[in-house]
Amino acid sequence: MTVTLELKPEIGRGLLTQAQERGVSLDAYLQDELSKLARVSNAAEIERGNLVDIPLLHLGVISPLRRADIYDDLD
Repeated sequence: MTVTLELKPEIGRGLLTQAQERGVSLDAYLQDELSKLARVSNAAEIERGNLVDIPLLHLGVISPLRRADIYDDLD
């Protein structure tokens, strides 16, 4: 999706400065920030009871999954 915004110059400079501080392009910075906003919006939908049906995946264990079940670096 392409979105075009007319920003006040000081807002544009502020966004560009924040992107540069992170060492990313303005496009990447805005993508990241807007993704965060979308997740907050999704959380609000869940709180209102508009739940998304997420499949339950079983890992093949009956008890809670422990680190030792995944990694064999523990004795």
